Amino acid sequence: MDLTHGLCRLAQAGLVGLLASTSSAYAAEPAQTQSTNVALAQSADSASVQSDVAAGFTIYVGGVLFVEGHFKAEVAGDAYRLNTYMETTGLAHRLYPAVYKLMSMGRIAGESIEPEKFVSDTVARDDKRLVTLTYDDMGMPSLSVTPPYDEDDIKEVTADQQRATQDPVSAFLLPVRATDTPCARTIPIFDGKRRFNLTFAHQGTKKIAPHDTSAPDGWGPSLDTIVCTMHYEAITPPAKKRRFTTVLRRNDEMKIWFAPFNDGRVYLPVRFEIPTPLGAAVMELNDLTATKSASLGRDEKSALVVSAQESTRF
Repeated sequence: MDLTHGLCRLAQAGLVGLLASTSSAYAAEPAQTQSTNVALAQSADSASVQSDVAAGFTIYVGGVLFVEGHFKAEVAGDAYRLNTYMETTGLAHRLYPAVYKLMSMGRIAGESIEPEKFVSDTVARDDKRLVTLTYDDMGMPSLSVTPPYDEDDIKEVTADQQRATQDPVSAFLLPVRATDTPCARTIPIFDGKRRFNLTFAHQGTKKIAPHDTSAPDGWGPSLDTIVCTMHYEAITPPAKKRRFTTVLRRNDEMKIWFAPFNDGRVYLPVRFEIPTPLGAAVMELNDLTATKSASLGRDEKSALVVSAQESTRF
């Protein structure tokens, strides 16, 4: 079930990034404690607020449920930490039982994202693997893998190709200047084994409403979104023959819906659609909420580092 594995990998990139960018929007709100729909985000002083964001999501392929998951993201000052859990379900689980647990942490530096650590703990069928990327001050990742990859799997990715990349979780944090579109960018990504680019291009605008199980009609408030096309470019290793990677390389009809938050300074993905041989793969969010609280005056970065170390145990 290479398609199922590929969809989970894409969800790792897009969905966790979604929560981080949502969190950064909430980190700029007034210091108080309350729960609110993420569409109500407003801006203010980020130094006095810690934000926790949670959401669920589903991925359907050809109308059949393949993947379910949920997230938690925390932002304190300019430090962020994200955790996610996802697993195959239904028919996909019977054919390809898999569980994915991920953690990413780093800093929001103005309009840039500076990842510091990424952890991927996966179990697919009977195969287990723990991948850790730790970044130095120059943006160079150090890789740790248990059990190790085969030497041939990683020897083609050079140090220069790894430097100044983002992990697949932080890759979808899209801060923008003023009225700039979030779509006009190419993001270099290294996941510990593969080096690839994701390039976004503006297509149009559309209103969508995310699912909300607490609402009487099952829908949350409508969001004004920007629709972007997405192009996948394999850098190293060159085009492998995995089915899902081939779908990505040859597909110019992949779309992602980005919604603006924090007065339009941050955009985040709220939906994606990818044509596949089995029908459209569609990711949708549900029950997107956030909790804000006044800072307790601790060193936010240290607090999140300790929490992140604990979270790698999931």
